[in-house]
Amino acid sequence: MSHAGADSDLDRGSADNASNRKTTSENALSGNLVVVFVPEHVCLSDIDQCIQDRNSVFVNLHKQPLDIEAARRMHRRIVVLERDHFVFYVDGFPQPFPCCYQSRNLVMTDLRFLDPFPPMFFNYWPLVLRNGLWSTNQPPRLFFVDANDSSYIQSSSADAHTIVEYYSGSRSRSRSSSSNCDSDNSAAEALDFCRFATVARAKTTCAPHFFVVKADRSFIAVDTNDAACRYTFTADTKTRVIRDLSTKKETVQSLVASDRRLQTQMLKMQPQPGFRPKDSAGRVLEENATFRLRLIRCLCQTDSGTNSVILCSSPPPNLPASPPASGDGQEYLCAKALGQAREKTVIHGSVAEGAIFSTKAVDGIVYLTLGSDYVVVPKSQNDDLTTSASMPDKSQRIQFHYDRSGNLLLSRWRDRVFA
Repeated sequence: MSHAGADSDLDRGSADNASNRKTTSENALSGNLVVVFVPEHVCLSDIDQCIQDRNSVFVNLHKQPLDIEAARRMHRRIVVLERDHFVFYVDGFPQPFPCCYQSRNLVMTDLRFLDPFPPMFFNYWPLVLRNGLWSTNQPPRLFFVDANDSSYIQSSSADAHTIVEYYSGSRSRSRSSSSNCDSDNSAAEALDFCRFATVARAKTTCAPHFFVVKADRSFIAVDTNDAACRYTFTADTKTRVIRDLSTKKETVQSLVASDRRLQTQMLKMQPQPGFRPKDSAGRVLEENATFRLRLIRCLCQTDSGTNSVILCSSPPPNLPASPPASGDGQEYLCAKALGQAREKTVIHGSVAEGAIFSTKAVDGIVYLTLGSDYVVVPKSQNDDLTTSASMPDKSQRIQFHYDRSGNLLLSRWRDRVFA
């Protein structure tokens, strides 16, 4: 069985907790939901929660036996919980699929987003059959999420293979008299990471060396055996950070060390007068030249220990452009219009043809531009870059630097690296 932990102050997400697991009678359901049946002999609070529980409906069977054939005629995607495993049924496949609990969120993610299941799906499914149960090669990651954070739902592949614990913000503040954790100058400094670590160590079905805390708009990776060792990152880098921690390509300690090296380097960086953009070959671009910005996201690829961008010079807009080769795996800064009236433009990384940028110098200060607009850093550092028709003030101005490899670093004015 997948036990939920050992801290009574954490919200257990029982069946009557509507914010985490929705329960209803079977005849009130539509055929489009992922329906989870809970037999009487299964204690739901003993089973680790997963993020997709918020997008499913739980049906307590009580003493009533489950007529699986009738249920399948009514619902297209069904999960049945048992004490030591679960079984799912899906349209197009007559057979049941028994699974290990550590793969539950991964399975329920597929049930939610793959509609219908492709006929050849199980030929490339990431699970393997062991002792009659479908399971994963890696244990899931443990996320701690504020029970009142109704905005958080699965948003990337990093969330797919997870289990989750919900905490109450008012009951998870650090107790200075009993906690040995160092204080953190972040928005989440009041959270009791030591208590979280105690819960994580009591679990046997999740990654043993780290867990992740969702706090406000940031994510914090925490060393399970040293709760004072923490690394804060944003949704933009979540997939890479969690992948590298899961595969042990990185540790929380190595990420913290890289961040400290970056902080030291950035303290020495001041706005450079007369800055001129250079392309990837080191050539200074002419004034008003256009270019694309190719992202480098791997921590180990730059001597600064962070993300950087490479300027890729482009032909003038009136000449045929040479877009990045399709499927080359390169990530570029792209522009996307949001809102019903497409009134807001965000700049984000994407494996697609990059947006065409330029620079504009005003009073010796170089600004990054997209068309006639300025590219600016938003008020919140967790948001994407965006554009503004007016010249940004210092709080939203982008600062440029080159690292020793010639890669371009973008930062908030006189602040740490942003891109």
